[in-house]
Amino acid sequence: MSCPGGGAVWIVPAMDTLPRVERAGVRGTARRAVSQMPRRLALAAVVLGALAVVLVAVLVAGTATARGGLSAMASATGEVNATNDLYFRLNDMDAQAADALLVGFHPTLSVPASVDARASVNTYESDRQAADRDVQKIAANPALADAGARLLDALGGYEALIGQAFYVGSNAATQAPAAPPAVALSTYQRASSLMHGSILPIASQITAADSAQVNGQYTADRRDTHTYAAFSIIAGLLLLAGLLFANAYLARRFRRMLAPALAAAAVLTLSVSVPVEAVGRLIV
Repeated sequence: MSCPGGGAVWIVPAMDTLPRVERAGVRGTARRAVSQMPRRLALAAVVLGALAVVLVAVLVAGTATARGGLSAMASATGEVNATNDLYFRLNDMDAQAADALLVGFHPTLSVPASVDARASVNTYESDRQAADRDVQKIAANPALADAGARLLDALGGYEALIGQAFYVGSNAATQAPAAPPAVALSTYQRASSLMHGSILPIASQITAADSAQVNGQYTADRRDTHTYAAFSIIAGLLLLAGLLFANAYLARRFRRMLAPALAAAAVLTLSVSVPVEAVGRLIV
């Protein structure tokens, strides 16, 4: 290209000068943002605050999970006791019914009041009421409701037969020891067959199913507790590392070996993180 004076002027393309200037400007801005002491301190405070929030969130979630697991286990304890007690009550009901019929309501021999037919019937009734309460607790668990309903149906049939046997035995005349009326004995045998052939197996199934459910819940709660305990110690270590780094930086810049606020925060972090991990490992 020529100019009025006759000389030549060459125009060199700017290439990518502007993008480079823009990139340099961004880097310079970022460098200046962290090069000033107040901004570095503010950035450190934001990072430490975020780590503290993470630690608190993990502790809150872990505590809620642990409380939920303990509450569930506490409610399951009554149910487990009911399933174990039920089997004993059912067996004792059948034994007390047999004792009442064998001793007789009108025996020819004198029998102590503590072991006569009336005493056996009273114990039978006490066992029956306790078994009914156990079945009600068991039926409250949806997973055991079907088995509980089947048990109630079978138990109703058993109680009806025992009631008939008691009625026949109590209306009989004097009875020799171990010689109940034939009708009462036959009715009891049908009831006992129902107890051992249907009722007790259902009760055993309920106990096994309930134990499996409780064990599974315990295993899951234990795993969750250990997981949150591990997360808490990791979050605590990250926060502690951040606090130590910040203290080292301040010591280098301000010639101070220890920042009291950061030291207190570090002690607090250790005090809330390490015990949680210890508690999580103590759960067996």
